Amino acid sequence: ESKPESALLQAIRNKAWRPVFVDKRLAWQGTQLIIFGHALLEKLVTPRKAMTAHVFCPPTPIDATQEIDAQIAAQLHSEHLATKPYAPLPVMGVPGWCLENEDAAFYEDKAVFRTVSQN
Repeated sequence: ESKPESALLQAIRNKAWRPVFVDKRLAWQGTQLIIFGHALLEKLVTPRKAMTAHVFCPPTPIDATQEIDAQIAAQLHSEHLATKPYAPLPVMGVPGWCLENEDAAFYEDKAVFRTVSQN
C-alpha cells in the first residue's frame, strides 16, 4: 500500500520552488529524499547554483531502519520506472546544502528557480 505524497514532494514535482525551499523550509528536517543524477558527485567538485539532480519517488516508502539499497533496488521495476517516478531538483537550493541558500533572496534567480505554469 502506498501512502500519499508529502506536500513537499508534491511541490517538488510541481517545480514550485518558493514553497519547496522557502515556505516549506522546516519540512526538510524530517524528510528523506533519494537524490541521484548522472555524474552528480563529479559535479559537486565544482558546484554551481543551477546543478540539478533527480529525486526518486518510490511507490512505497523507504524504511530507514532497513537496508535502503535493497529496498530501492526492489522498487526499480519497469512498470514503476515507466511512470517516470522522479522529479528534477536544483540541489544547491536544498536547505542546509550551502550557506548562501539561508537567505531567501538566493531563490530569486529565475534562471535556476523558474516557476512552471500549472496549465
